[in-house]
Amino acid sequence: MQLSKFAVLLPLLAGSIEAGKMRAPRSWAADRFDMQLTWNQFGFLSQQKIGNPPQEIPVFIDWTWISQFILSPKCYGEENDPAACLNVQQLYYDPAKSTSHRDASKRFPSRTWLPNHFFFWEPLTVDYAQDAVQIGPVTSNSIMQFSDTNFDLSAFPYPFTGVLGLSPVFKGDNASFQSSFYQQWKAGQWKNPTISFVYCYEESMKPTCGGSDGLQSFGGVMDQVVKDSEIYWYANYVFPDVNTLAFEYSPALYNYWATPLDSLWIGDELQPTEPTSNSSGKASIFDHASYGRGIPLTPNAYDKLVNLTAGQPLTLEDPTIINNGNQSMYSVDCGNVASFPTVSYKFAGHDKVWTNTPKHYVETLPDGRCALNVRAMATGDKFIGNFGETFFKDKVAIMNFETLQVGIAEIQW
Repeated sequence: MQLSKFAVLLPLLAGSIEAGKMRAPRSWAADRFDMQLTWNQFGFLSQQKIGNPPQEIPVFIDWTWISQFILSPKCYGEENDPAACLNVQQLYYDPAKSTSHRDASKRFPSRTWLPNHFFFWEPLTVDYAQDAVQIGPVTSNSIMQFSDTNFDLSAFPYPFTGVLGLSPVFKGDNASFQSSFYQQWKAGQWKNPTISFVYCYEESMKPTCGGSDGLQSFGGVMDQVVKDSEIYWYANYVFPDVNTLAFEYSPALYNYWATPLDSLWIGDELQPTEPTSNSSGKASIFDHASYGRGIPLTPNAYDKLVNLTAGQPLTLEDPTIINNGNQSMYSVDCGNVASFPTVSYKFAGHDKVWTNTPKHYVETLPDGRCALNVRAMATGDKFIGNFGETFFKDKVAIMNFETLQVGIAEIQW
């Protein structure tokens, strides 16, 4: 999406006249499918079949990526030379083995982002092609991104071969921006335009997720886990500062599920919050991968929480075992966690307050120590936050591709 297409902070409820109309699903359209997830340091992973005959690949589920990214054996422009840039143990998808693979470069030219949040200061280059993609009971020929790696990516094998992007699709966005699920829904293959997420973060919860760490549902919501059948819906907004403070891409990307923060509390004390700029407001970005770990706070509110919990500076060889933010880390007394304050949020549009208890934001490290799991971006009282797996403990996350709304519900285990 190009930002110039929208007034800043304009709610994107309708998207277009056509999107505002309820689509009549075909009689054979699919009902909800619950994709089982495995937690990984990168985010949540699953399995997916691509191509014909299908090649099963591990995929990373990403609410903040456009289209669907597939790691191919193309290195430095050579179509089938994986040894030139990939780790020898890296799993990749081979388009040459798929009879359904069709080049789409005449419609959608190759694209490069530098910097990016896949490889940071190495170029992320993709070619566009159409190929078979399966999500649960639905298989379609969809436009997807296929990598052309132009740097040495052989240091280690990534635990996934694809990125199943689930970013919102805005007015004017062509198929190169659209997730495979969105393309399937637009083609009438799903009855419902929503996706939803449940995080089974404790062993006792895993039966709800079929024994897995979480569920990413396509085409609906697990009604049985929505407490009192009540979902709170929030309008989706565009925040320009997201591309400098939360995720940095060039050319810039703004296709995020996001809504304005209204209020932030630590315990019963309202914390001051300010927009990150006059043009951007107080952005709440929904992202359940590694950049969504940690409850989001302003730097000043983080200092407040550290003082209230008697936090001590913590130096770790790998701080990403907590989260991958740039803020300082603090250890706390594991025996005092029950006495720590709650952290609560209210988003614009409803008076509903969403609370995270201390057990949500205190992380137990492999060595048995406890640490605050907080992500603090911007400066002072300025707020921009990524709301992901930490925030969504004991909550259901829902996104509606037709109305462009984010839904949140309390969970009923």
